Amino acid sequence: MNDTEQRVHLAPLIEDIELERIVGKIENKESNRLGVITTGVHGNEPSSVFAAKKVLRKIELAKLKLKGTLLVLTGNIKALQQNVRFIDEDLNRLWESKRIRSFIKAPKTSEEKEAKEMYEAMEPYLGRYAESFFLDCHTTSSQTMPYISSADQADSYRFAQQFPVHTVVGFSNHVAWSLNDFFMDEGFTGFTFEAGHHHAFTSLENHEAMIWLFLCKSGLIDPDDLEDKDECRSNLAKYAPDGASLFQIQYHHKLVDRNSFVMNPGYVNFQKIKKGEHLAVEHEKEVVSHLDGRILMPLYQKLGQEGFFIITPHHYNN
Repeated sequence: MNDTEQRVHLAPLIEDIELERIVGKIENKESNRLGVITTGVHGNEPSSVFAAKKVLRKIELAKLKLKGTLLVLTGNIKALQQNVRFIDEDLNRLWESKRIRSFIKAPKTSEEKEAKEMYEAMEPYLGRYAESFFLDCHTTSSQTMPYISSADQADSYRFAQQFPVHTVVGFSNHVAWSLNDFFMDEGFTGFTFEAGHHHAFTSLENHEAMIWLFLCKSGLIDPDDLEDKDECRSNLAKYAPDGASLFQIQYHHKLVDRNSFVMNPGYVNFQKIKKGEHLAVEHEKEVVSHLDGRILMPLYQKLGQEGFFIITPHHYNN
């Protein structure tokens, strides 16, 4: 995001909309296809909530007939209301099967209560469809172009390659029990989409464009019924003018004490870095890169467990 890019602070606007667990639900019992979209999983990332509501409203006004069932959920409602990433713990780090069984019975933290309601909204649809797709919508604390984070799994990788943005694989190898992991365990095909900076106006536009393309590519909407599908694609493709590339995570700088870590200012996603480059300070000691590559998700917010990732070009063999 350059210095002239318009920013929008959406947090005050959250008070003006009704935050419901189920943002929208459109059922087509004649189809054996399901799509699930999750928004606002982190409370300081509200742009996807607005984008999803806008898309659902357009579907209603245009009377578009979906070729499957669509379920759109809000994630961390309490954190969204307070404009914080989370209240007690990261909602995107607790989707392990044993823990799911536990919080369904007796949720203990604020995020477990949110996860319980999310799971209960999804549960009637799990395992019922021949084709199930998911889109998990996010933004980042650092300046970034939009990109996809995909599981290193053939179906999801091939699905991600139908979209005109860079794809990063390997996140689940470094960060466990995300919603991405949950959906993969349930047999879904899909990915996480990072639309841009938390407060970039383009994040709203990118989320809306991605949601429309997701509906088309998953077969939930006939592309011929979407008049501005080419505009949606070009809005995202402009961030990768030489074509979308594939990257793999090679290094994850995990934090034990967030308060002891300070990222050096000015890094943006996909920025090239050199081996030995001074990236951050932790416990009053320099943190340097151990390899040449590109930086991903440098941490510029108060809450978070990942200091940064380092990615390199990848060639998929499966």
